[in-house]
Amino acid sequence: MASLIRRETDYAIRIVAYLAGRKGERVKIFDICDRLFLSKPIVIKIIQQLKRGDIVEAKTGKAGGVMLSADPETLSIYDIMVAMDNQSSINSCNDAEEKCELQPLCRISRFLKELQGDVIRQFQAEKMSQLVFLEKDLEKLHAK
Repeated sequence: MASLIRRETDYAIRIVAYLAGRKGERVKIFDICDRLFLSKPIVIKIIQQLKRGDIVEAKTGKAGGVMLSADPETLSIYDIMVAMDNQSSINSCNDAEEKCELQPLCRISRFLKELQGDVIRQFQAEKMSQLVFLEKDLEKLHAK
């Protein structure tokens, strides 16, 4: 079964959760990769997309790094999904361009549309400030 959330989007949420725990501090790409067990190429790709979405800012050079530019108190999982261009729907019937002759009376389609609305509201309600990865907790994982 295909995932509702793509792998890159999942990683992006984790990267933002890590940056949210660093409270405005610039973090090196190497540290993100190391702490979150991710490869450098995928992290660079995700950071570029998050930067385009105004979620992070990145600076190159010796004093460079990545930091969260969005407020984790208002930034939602949904915002990250949008920045990562995660356009998944539960069912093709929920896509505006999909046409089905049964739609006017289809209870299945209505149920799935309501379910998708509920899922989107959940993603919008969950703020990144509630999902922060703290360095002290990550340190325990790396000590093993």
